[in-house]
Amino acid sequence: MNRANRKVVAGLPCWRSLVVVTPEKTTSDSTVGSALLADEPLLCPEDAARLLSVKPSWIYEAVRARRMPCLRVGRHIRFTRTMLEKWLVENGDA
Repeated sequence: MNRANRKVVAGLPCWRSLVVVTPEKTTSDSTVGSALLADEPLLCPEDAARLLSVKPSWIYEAVRARRMPCLRVGRHIRFTRTMLEKWLVENGDA
């Protein structure tokens, strides 16, 4: 994973890290991830697929190809509803 596209969020135990992965560039603000997690539950890829009406395999492929932003908690991929809605608005015509 390219370090330019990663952001580790402070405040989590040292053995777990939360990494915000975006398709292109991230800001240098360390509060990006905590702002995303403020009031929302994390969605697993299956929940995100259900919300977007696509197969879970499509979600995994989009994240792998860096076409879709995600949060990484250790080796797990997670999303917030706000993150998915923002991504849809930005990429709705693609």
